[in-house]
Amino acid sequence: MLRHAVYLVLGSAIMALACGCACDRAQCEPVARESSEQPPTSENREQQPAKVEPPQAPRASTRVDINPALATFAPGWMAKNCGAAMSPGIRDEMGRKNVLVTHPLSETVPCILGQRVDVLPNKQTTLHLVVGHHPEGDWVLAVTADRELVRKVIGKETSTNGWVNVDVDLTEYAGRFVTIQLINAANGWSYEGAYWAKIEIE
Repeated sequence: MLRHAVYLVLGSAIMALACGCACDRAQCEPVARESSEQPPTSENREQQPAKVEPPQAPRASTRVDINPALATFAPGWMAKNCGAAMSPGIRDEMGRKNVLVTHPLSETVPCILGQRVDVLPNKQTTLHLVVGHHPEGDWVLAVTADRELVRKVIGKETSTNGWVNVDVDLTEYAGRFVTIQLINAANGWSYEGAYWAKIEIE
């Protein structure tokens, strides 16, 4: 009799347990763990590096030898790094005849006319230039010896009827040999040709 009673008690307990779990199943389910990760925002989103464009190569012209024309226009002078743009050579320009036209090789490489000059002693010596520009362009004239003697933009703002007279005193070099360079440098890249109406040393 006692054994029967024990079985009844155990059976009731097991049933109660089963019923309790069935009734409280929602409470027994594991709770989903809240994620600590936040959706990306403008503050926490990893910044993408800015796209860097590769540097552009300087714009350039095709190299051309203008020394035959230069020998006719100004004997004793030599040219280097002259570009083919604007058809360099000797022609009539801006109301003048026998004008030498040069053009830089690129935006960063100027056309250079040079001559080694024996500057006479006890005498004033002057380099005389008459230079012009295309009506729609300008360029930078530089004159150098052992240092830069002149740097000037040749364009509408500095010219009269398209032409500029430039005189450079070379007397400080009296009794010496000095290399004179006349530089046609770009000032941008639009009609950078130099018009030379006169190159004389006297």
